[in-house]
Amino acid sequence: MGTGSLKNHLMDLVNQLKLNQSVEFIDEGSQRRVRNLISESHFVISSSQHENNPVVLIEAIACGKPIIATSCGGPEDIVNETNGLLAKINDPEDLSQKMLQMINNYDPQKIRADFEKRFSSMVITPRIIALYKEVIAEHQLKFSCKNR
Repeated sequence: MGTGSLKNHLMDLVNQLKLNQSVEFIDEGSQRRVRNLISESHFVISSSQHENNPVVLIEAIACGKPIIATSCGGPEDIVNETNGLLAKINDPEDLSQKMLQMINNYDPQKIRADFEKRFSSMVITPRIIALYKEVIAEHQLKFSCKNR
């Protein structure tokens, strides 16, 4: 799902390999469509070369699905031994090995618990509120110092 500069190349490759019955390209999806696709999958793969905040990985673990992602900046903060594996960038062999390792190797309940512990609104909301309070306090301090 998504678009990118390699989409046409990948579509041609799927045609050449006669994988049209197994691969579907989807440009965009509603939140419900993404959730349904993740729920129907065995695991989610993000093979990006650069990602700073791959939300799809968090969405996957929220659904109890294991993840495979490339070590490209952001996934390292999400992927752990409970929910998935990290692969090398631009290394199809490593990625395929991780896919083989992934099959039937993760517990959906543990993955969901990992999500709840690290990314649920019960955890994130207090952090965001504390951050806002900190920024407001800093701003008020700077503002009061300027007016003296």
